[in-house]
Amino acid sequence: MALTLSFACGRYDRTDPIMSGEVPVEGVDLVRLPMSPAETFWRLTQSGEFDLAEMSLSGFIMRVARGDDSYVGLPVFTSRVFRHSGIVVRPEIAEPAALAGSRLAVPEYHMTAVLFMRGLLGDEFGIRPQDVTWVQAGQYAPGRIEREKLDLPPDIRVEVVRDRTVDELLAGGAVHGALSPYTSRLLGEGPVRRLYPRPREAELEYYQRTGIYPIMHLVVLRRDIYQQHAWVTTSLMKAFQEAKQLCLARMGGVGGHSPVALPFFPHHLEEARAVFGDDLWPYGLEANRTTLETACRYSFEQGLSKRLVEPAELFTSNTLIPTYLD
Repeated sequence: MALTLSFACGRYDRTDPIMSGEVPVEGVDLVRLPMSPAETFWRLTQSGEFDLAEMSLSGFIMRVARGDDSYVGLPVFTSRVFRHSGIVVRPEIAEPAALAGSRLAVPEYHMTAVLFMRGLLGDEFGIRPQDVTWVQAGQYAPGRIEREKLDLPPDIRVEVVRDRTVDELLAGGAVHGALSPYTSRLLGEGPVRRLYPRPREAELEYYQRTGIYPIMHLVVLRRDIYQQHAWVTTSLMKAFQEAKQLCLARMGGVGGHSPVALPFFPHHLEEARAVFGDDLWPYGLEANRTTLETACRYSFEQGLSKRLVEPAELFTSNTLIPTYLD
C-alpha cells in the first residue's frame, strides 16, 4: 500500500510535473496542496501542518542550529534568486559606506532574501549587521511579524513597527533604506533608488566571481516519516530530479516556438546556459556547496544561528549521493 503524504508547495515549472501527477513518486500518494510560499511557511512553522513542503532556507538553518529536528531537508531547491535589486536607499545614502550607522527596513529580519542581502552588504562593502539598526515592518500592509522566533545577540538591534509599512517608513525618512524581496512602490517616483543601479550586470559579475547562486527555499519532510520510511527520501529525490529535467527539456520549445509568453525567451535561455551550463537549476549538496556554506555563514554572522551549521547537517544522508537518475 502506498504511503500518503501531504505536499504544500508553490507553482513552479520545476515542480509542476509532480503537482500535476505527470511525474509520480514511487510508493507515495501525494495530497497536493499548491499555495503561496508565505502561506506554506506560516502554516508549516506555526503548526507543522504538512508532511512534505517547501520551506525558507534561512528558517531551516536556524532550526537545525537550535536542535529542532522535526523536519529533515532534501537538497531540492524550489526557489533561488539573486537579490541585488532588492536593496533600495534614500538620497542621503550617497555611497554604500554611508550605510554604517543607518536605519534599514526589512519585512522580516530572518527571511532568506534579507539574509543574502545583508550578506552582500557585509562581503562587498564591510557593513556588518551590528552597524545598522534594523526596522521590521510589513512591506505593503502593516503588522507583519517574524515567522521564526529571534534570539539575537545584544549588539544586533531590531526595532518592530506595527503601524507603518516599509514604503511609508522610506517615504517619511524614518529609515535610510530597505532590504526586501518585494519591489518598493516608490521606485521611479519616490525618494528611493536601487543601491545597484544595474542589478542584472551586478548579479552576473557576482556569480562569475563567487559561484554563489542564492537559494531561497528547500523541500523538507517530517522526520518521523523519514525514520519510519527511510526509502521515501530517495523516491522523492528521483521524482524531483525527473520533474526538473522535464522542465529544462521543455524550455527548449519545439521548432523555435517559445514555451513561455516572454519575448526573446530563447535568447535569454541561450545566454543563461552560456553562464550556468545545461543544468540551470542544480539539486544536491555538492553542486550547491558554495551557496549553502555562504548561507550558513551568513546565518551565524547575522545572529540568527547560535552556531555555524555545516551544509551536510541540513539533509538526510541518503540524499547526498551525486545523481539520482541514469
